[in-house]
Amino acid sequence: MKKYSHPETEFSILSIIDEIESIASECSKKNWDGYQSDPIGDEAVRNAKNLVSHFPKNIAQPDIVPEPDGSIGFEWDVEQDKWMIVSVDDKGNIYFAVKFDENSNTDGKIDFNEEKIGAMFSNLKIIQK
Repeated sequence: MKKYSHPETEFSILSIIDEIESIASECSKKNWDGYQSDPIGDEAVRNAKNLVSHFPKNIAQPDIVPEPDGSIGFEWDVEQDKWMIVSVDDKGNIYFAVKFDENSNTDGKIDFNEEKIGAMFSNLKIIQK
């Protein structure tokens, strides 16, 4: 079992995979949130699991959240003005937003490319310092 650690947390890839599968099961029907949300489908689940396999070592465990558009989101709240949100959809698009401090942020969209994913996650390492 692949484990990652952070000074305050230790988690396994398997625990995140289990949570993704649980969320997908709970949100598999249209309107799962009562606001006309799209279901989370098999491709979004597959892409989310693939993204998890690219998580860098020594990061905090993210909160995993279903998105109303059928995407799966990962959220890291480091401090009030330091956070990162990453969402992956059924087409393999990865959307991210990072808040470095009260005056600095970035966001973007990338595809499943190991180099681009690594660059995106380098932002998380910056805010977790």
